[in-house]
Amino acid sequence: MEFARHHTDYHIKKFGLTKVNVEFIEGNIDQIHKTNLQENSIDVIVSNSVVNYRRDKKAIIEGVCKILKSGGEFYFSDVYVNRPIPAEYQDLLAGEYIGGALRWEDLILYATEAGFTQPRLVTAKPYVITNEDIQKAIGTTKFVSAIFRCFKLSSNDNDSTPFNIPYQLTYETPLTSAEEEFFFDHSLQFKV
Repeated sequence: MEFARHHTDYHIKKFGLTKVNVEFIEGNIDQIHKTNLQENSIDVIVSNSVVNYRRDKKAIIEGVCKILKSGGEFYFSDVYVNRPIPAEYQDLLAGEYIGGALRWEDLILYATEAGFTQPRLVTAKPYVITNEDIQKAIGTTKFVSAIFRCFKLSSNDNDSTPFNIPYQLTYETPLTSAEEEFFFDHSLQFKV
């Protein structure tokens, strides 16, 4: 947090802003409902590889959605797995940061049930396990480190068909960091 706060002025200048437009709030994401944050009050929540460590991922995603404004974004990185991890390996894998990895399918289900759009994949790469004992234990189970963007649907959106209707995106801040293209996710770019 101190590192982020220290670089606030740098980013204000880099993006051509005249005043601070961000506030850093530190806390436990699995206890977000216990903070003084009001529902529908936050524009963006960034989580850097912590949901994986928590047990009730569905409750975390629901809690994040509640405090975001309509159209707000949950931008987060974590590790995901292609199938459930057997209980007997979870403690072993916790030391490798992957014991609580969420399945892709569960992420999509939890996000859409909470009121988000379907998660948009920004980047993904295989999570390589170098420990031979762990490799033998997990067999063909595969892990991926990925970054996702989820946007909270407004109460007017038909959340059963969020991608069957057109959306218009408007950025109110100049995109000074993107000279020609803005990369929205891994497959969608906007010309600037």
